[in-house]
Amino acid sequence: MIDFRVHSRIGSRLLLVFTMTWIAACGGNRAPETSPGTVPPDQFLMQRADDAMKRERWADARRYFQQIVDNYPQSTLRPDAKLGVGDSYLNEGGEANLVLAENEFKEFITFYPTSTRVDYSQYKLAMTHFKRMRRPERDQTETAAAVADALAQHPKVSRLIYPGRSDHPQAELVKKQMRAGSTLVGFEVKGGKAAAFRTLNSLKISRISNNLGDARSLVTHPSTTTHQRLKPEARAELGISEGFIRFSAGLEHRDDLIEDLVAALETA
Repeated sequence: MIDFRVHSRIGSRLLLVFTMTWIAACGGNRAPETSPGTVPPDQFLMQRADDAMKRERWADARRYFQQIVDNYPQSTLRPDAKLGVGDSYLNEGGEANLVLAENEFKEFITFYPTSTRVDYSQYKLAMTHFKRMRRPERDQTETAAAVADALAQHPKVSRLIYPGRSDHPQAELVKKQMRAGSTLVGFEVKGGKAAAFRTLNSLKISRISNNLGDARSLVTHPSTTTHQRLKPEARAELGISEGFIRFSAGLEHRDDLIEDLVAALETA
């Protein structure tokens, strides 16, 4: 007679061997990928991540970076891996990924405040914010052009200078040498210095400053600041009158800037 108990025990053992082999092959709860050679595992993962970044395989790179962050807390490569996760989200793009990138860079600044790469993280955080902006908030040159067109029609503006406009004295030269009309607009307010000062002091968005080229829109009165050391004759030769104002476009929305400037001019 056939001893079914023997066959049952053999079958159970075979099933156990098969199950263990299948688990080993599938990995169960997958451990971090390791180097087949003598390279430390965190270095191996960083090499894989860097290679994936070069090939623009953002999801693969992020997986390798994340394994370093999650499994090697004492690794000297962990801060770079943390930044790598953020970079992979930033490069992949899309609103959801940009939000995740922003979180990664903020966490880096929080977790590694003394790192030599904090400046890099702050720069990437700024780039993330920049990419999330609507286009009218991003292109400062287009903003300056829109401001120039609006001010050119205002009854209290006696003169406007913007290289991107066809009425600029060197418009043809500008077309040959520049791709756009720059981020600076110069305009003269009727009523001289007093009217210019009333305009400047009434602005709510643009800030008074002697600088230019900032993320914020800036305005200045050249005859009493940047060119105050010149004699009146020299300023007049340069076209800098007492009522002249220089505007430097920032990243604010152009419609808000125009509304602010027009309202301020009403007080001139």
